[in-house]
Amino acid sequence: MKHHDRSTTTRIPTWLYASIVMVACEPATVDDDGFGFQASGSTGVVATGGSSSGAGEAASATLSASSTISTSADESSTGVDECGVGAHCGDPAPASWFGPTVIAKVGDGVAMPDCPTDYPEAGPTMLEGYHDPGPAQCDCTCDLNVSQTCTSYTYSYSGAACNTYLNFQQFSQDCHDFAIGGSTYFYMYQAQQPFCMQNKVEEFPEATWDATIRSCKLPDDAVACGNGGACQPDAPEGFEAGLCIYKQGDALCPEGQYSEKFSYWAGVDDQRDCSSCTCGTATATCTGSMHVFDGMACGGNQVADVPSNYTCVPATGASVGLNFTGMSDCPIATAPEPTGTIAPSGNFTFCCQP
Repeated sequence: MKHHDRSTTTRIPTWLYASIVMVACEPATVDDDGFGFQASGSTGVVATGGSSSGAGEAASATLSASSTISTSADESSTGVDECGVGAHCGDPAPASWFGPTVIAKVGDGVAMPDCPTDYPEAGPTMLEGYHDPGPAQCDCTCDLNVSQTCTSYTYSYSGAACNTYLNFQQFSQDCHDFAIGGSTYFYMYQAQQPFCMQNKVEEFPEATWDATIRSCKLPDDAVACGNGGACQPDAPEGFEAGLCIYKQGDALCPEGQYSEKFSYWAGVDDQRDCSSCTCGTATATCTGSMHVFDGMACGGNQVADVPSNYTCVPATGASVGLNFTGMSDCPIATAPEPTGTIAPSGNFTFCCQP
């Protein structure tokens, strides 16, 4: 018995093949970004042949082309550049400049922050906002030098009537340990020309500043990016947002992203002083009394006040001190005057990202 192949063949007319070839071969054009390609048009072709009377089954073909080929990711759609989240690609410091750095501005009495991990290299610590403290404050006094002008003696005796001599002591205004056995004499006289002792008083008010500047530099081995740039992590809390470059001296900021100029200082150059103080001719009368104390070093109780007229005074004590009551005049011949100036020194220019 012969078996007949019951499969049927659907024949597609010749004109349909031509239509498909023409649509599939339309020329492609370069897309807008310059990297992908996109077929022009978006055309569907439907071919139908035959009829219910034996012309064959309906054949249909649909062709559509609309595609784009891209070789790079669209960074603007993600908001992240090649340095990743929390960083950006920034320019390096130009020749003769240092940086980039982050800076923190710290007020008086506020603790200085440590350099952060991403900016570990400490740069110069600077000062901002100088306030001039003014000139030196100068004054002078001239006082009688009693120890060089007036000589004092005291004598110690046993008994109350200065009968039996025990000892003597020459002394000045300072306190002296000296035993009084029962009675004493005291005598003061002018030994030489009155002498004035000058005492110059100088005060130098300190300069004040608005802020202290901490600078911390990006390491030299930072991740490279872009066209010669470096990945710059965002400044941490407590630091200014914009990164800076710096150099010593007063300079113009270079062209580019570091365009905002700040002047900071390393300290002050203080040349302030006071001129000399001189005293005039002194006059004095050497009068006074001697205080006797029952304790050492003029401690305890004062037990006697002995006049300087060589009168015997009953007393028992362990120390004596001079009570000067004489008149003296020590005029100031030349008063001191402030000299010199104070000014900020060690200027640095910092140029920062706005």
